[in-house]
Amino acid sequence: MPYCIIQTAALSTAALPDAQHDSYVAALKRKNLTIYKVAGDGNCLFRAVAHQLYGDVERHEDVRNECMDYMEENLHLFLEFFDDKNPLDTYIENHRELGSWGGDHELESMRRCFNLKLEIYIYDASFGAALYQKNIDEEEEDEDSATKHLVKLSYIGNNHYDSIVGQAEVILTHTHSYSLVSLNLLTHFLTYLLTSLLTYSYLLTHCKSK
Repeated sequence: MPYCIIQTAALSTAALPDAQHDSYVAALKRKNLTIYKVAGDGNCLFRAVAHQLYGDVERHEDVRNECMDYMEENLHLFLEFFDDKNPLDTYIENHRELGSWGGDHELESMRRCFNLKLEIYIYDASFGAALYQKNIDEEEEDEDSATKHLVKLSYIGNNHYDSIVGQAEVILTHTHSYSLVSLNLLTHFLTYLLTSLLTYSYLLTHCKSK
């Protein structure tokens, strides 16, 4: 099967000016979508995909490892894009390191190994935001998309990816975070209360014995 790479390398690497960024965000909002920002620490692509797949950006290392394992196990799919001056095995080894930026090759590897349907949103001067269409062959287009995991990413330059979620998902994410905070506070309070009761019980028993 042909290598159906999403060629984001052809897109601008410059960060969007504020006015264009605001237009992009507003256009996503009209689609009931919003950006879930991830850290720009070289792991952003893997963080964004981890958020899409697991709801947890901290699983970016797991995603990176599976991505690079797939590349290593399927060298024939990627060899044509490398040469003696830029050997594939060295590339894979380097990109196993945390903080190494992911791009087109990693997108293709993750698309295959995680069975993804990728939607990458970019800035569009006419509409504010648009889907960046990847080059895909008809055979793959006919595959049952119902079996694929839909992953929505944002790429607006500066070699940075974020996760794209629906408005309702943002509310649920925040609610989930608040719930975890409340649960932690309740746990600490109950632990303190139990410790206090045990201490009081011990002192009461000790005083009676005297």
